[in-house]
Amino acid sequence: MSVWDHVAGVQAAVMLRSQIAAGDVPHAWLLQGPAGASKTAVAVTMAAALECPVEPLEGCGECSSCLRVRRRRHPDVHHIVAEGPLIPVDTIREFVIPEANRSTFEGSYKVFIIEEAERMNPAAQNALLKTLEEPQPGTIFILTCDRDEELLETVQSRCQVIRLTPLSEERIVQLLEKEGADHASALVAARISEGDVNRARALAFEEAARERRSAWIHLARRIETPADALDAAQEILEEA
Repeated sequence: MSVWDHVAGVQAAVMLRSQIAAGDVPHAWLLQGPAGASKTAVAVTMAAALECPVEPLEGCGECSSCLRVRRRRHPDVHHIVAEGPLIPVDTIREFVIPEANRSTFEGSYKVFIIEEAERMNPAAQNALLKTLEEPQPGTIFILTCDRDEELLETVQSRCQVIRLTPLSEERIVQLLEKEGADHASALVAARISEGDVNRARALAFEEAARERRSAWIHLARRIETPADALDAAQEILEEA
């Protein structure tokens, strides 16, 4: 088993796997592509391959390090996500930059996965520039981006840019069935996921994800009064 099995079928993942295995590890990658292109899944897989002590630069997919990276619990892999609509400059100045200058806790690399990097406001992007220009040895940035036109060219130019495309419905069905899903569940998950293999996997195998989808599908039928609508809105907010 390899940690790359989780993104099997993502064309760009084949190239990234070979690149990392060869020890060609730039200080920053930018994974571009539309929603549903499995960018975050690929970024997490890359981080696991970088940190794996059992199969260095490959990722065994089974050791404690690989599992903790996939569960977002590895102390040297940091996920930066938007707080509301934005990733504010304070997040970059007060957490990312100081943490990027510290030594690793246990892994070979300190990895920062910045999801939807275009959500960094201009001040945050500019604050990150110096760190991207003069990174500490062993510090790796993996940025994901849906809308590259909203990301400063100066940020993009300091990254190795990789373009990803969504998986086909047929390919996702094949992957889910290989992992144990029945055909009907795999087909529904593939159609809803819009090419995102991680979302499809959650819909096919996670009971909580299926229950949420079922609840939201039937939500409209419950709304008969303004009070019903307010209750429904509160449920959605709590889930979010």
